[in-house]
Amino acid sequence: MKNKEVVEMLREIAEYLTIKGESRFKISAYEKAAHVIENLTQPIEELDALGKLTQLPGVGKSIAEKIHEYLTTGKSSYLEELKREIPREVFELMEVPGIGPKLAMRLYTELGIRSIDELEEAAKQGRIRKMKRMGVKAEQKILKGIQIYRMDAGRVPLFTIRPLVMEMVSYLKDKTGIERISPAGSFRRWREDVGDVDILVATDSEGQKVIELFASAEWTKEVLWRGDTKCSIVTPTGVQVDLRVVPEDSWGAALQYFTGSKAHNIRLREIAISKGLKLNEYGLYREDTGQKIAGLTEEEIYEALGMPWIPPELREDMGEVQAALQGKLPNLITEDDIRGDIHMHTNYSDGADSIKAMALKAKELGYEWIVITDHAIGLGVVGGIDYDTWKKEYEEAKQVEKEVGIRIFVGIEANIMVDGEVMISSPDMDFVIGSIHSGLDGSREKIMARYKKAIYSGLIDSIGHPTGRLLGGIRPPMDVDIDQLLSMAKDKGLFMEINAYPNRLDLNGPNVFKAKNMGIKLYIGTDSHATMQMENMIYGVHTARRGWAEKKDILNTLSSDEMEELIEKLKARRKAISV
Repeated sequence: MKNKEVVEMLREIAEYLTIKGESRFKISAYEKAAHVIENLTQPIEELDALGKLTQLPGVGKSIAEKIHEYLTTGKSSYLEELKREIPREVFELMEVPGIGPKLAMRLYTELGIRSIDELEEAAKQGRIRKMKRMGVKAEQKILKGIQIYRMDAGRVPLFTIRPLVMEMVSYLKDKTGIERISPAGSFRRWREDVGDVDILVATDSEGQKVIELFASAEWTKEVLWRGDTKCSIVTPTGVQVDLRVVPEDSWGAALQYFTGSKAHNIRLREIAISKGLKLNEYGLYREDTGQKIAGLTEEEIYEALGMPWIPPELREDMGEVQAALQGKLPNLITEDDIRGDIHMHTNYSDGADSIKAMALKAKELGYEWIVITDHAIGLGVVGGIDYDTWKKEYEEAKQVEKEVGIRIFVGIEANIMVDGEVMISSPDMDFVIGSIHSGLDGSREKIMARYKKAIYSGLIDSIGHPTGRLLGGIRPPMDVDIDQLLSMAKDKGLFMEINAYPNRLDLNGPNVFKAKNMGIKLYIGTDSHATMQMENMIYGVHTARRGWAEKKDILNTLSSDEMEELIEKLKARRKAISV
């Protein structure tokens, strides 16, 4: 299935065309085609073989020919031609968050900047502010982007590596019969991005066999180190994965130690010392006699230190150790608690699948209800629906509801425009998400003014993907005063979204923690544009867990009757405002 490759090819073409200054219409054509193919559930090769590429929305004859060429030859002559026209240094500059294709080209041609180091030097010297339409604030923003770029260097979004890591674990278990094999580190803590990945294996006799299997598998591009108890490899995508073999009676101690975080482990070691104990990756020992008193499981390590087991997502030194000692750990939400999905798109706007397809997938996942929230008008390149179209969608949803046997609520994802106006909202709509999709590089004052106007208009029920970030260095978060935003949401009784789309995870864990402690209700939205993306709920659940969220904190745990009762209250509130 080469859908992902084709999407990358089309988006790369769009980037080159942007740098060249081609018309927005032409650029948008490639972006739209990429978006449609990204959400396909059918292999693009099958459609090409059947001659049906042009039946896809946004795929005309010219783009279809380029896709066909790529699928048959493995390359695009058009893309290669574009590459010859644009210096590769321009793309290095574009790796800095906040620097788009046009600005990168200007920096290259007007200031002769050829690298990120040169860019940083030019900003520090005040040369960038002298360019037309730039200034001191733009220069400072570039320096901040460089800082973010350097912090993110060597780290990749969790979702890009998770499938491969889980495949590694499953493969090694199947081939060896060893059950105690697990990822550790930030991966196990469900951090949104990871550096090197650790995989632990507990065995006293099969160490060499496991290492041989690991080093010779197809996921190994290069072996960096291979010894008796450790093997480090690099995957084809450039991620380092370390396999560690530990003694069976040290499994729990090693899993706890290598899961971290470092700050969490320091807290545990301090408690161990206070009790006359010593804690390391091999076990928990009495300091005076050296007797090992725990190590086989994580649970016995924590118990010996006087506390219950602490879930990995909480191990960030945010008060979890103190809470455990006091018996006040939260009863974290689980996937089994989820009864519905809020925030998804169908083919009424920019989604790939129908209402019925989304409803059937929801039923397969065991949900009682879903909330369809197609984009409203005013989004630009992504098609949005007006009120009349929304009414047709609502009628269709009611019919599908009867056919599938699942409750379907129909809301809208309303755009918060640059002036803070909301497009569109109505008391008829079941749930209104207010989201910012444009002007994301505005100043903090402008962003917060937009949010304030939208929130206090009374026209929206929630804030979607509040910071607007895209992980992996694609787009930094907006300059949002998150404390002020949460305060305004609390004041007006709005809900805050935990966007589960894997390259968003927005709100993130720490901000979920803030919202929960302020008493703000949250919900998880997969922001799905195709049925298969509804399975990303797992990322939202674990992000919620990283923010200490419990079942009572999350709307997705409501029954269909409870959700309907809530929605009627929200509609009544919006109706009172509009009268």
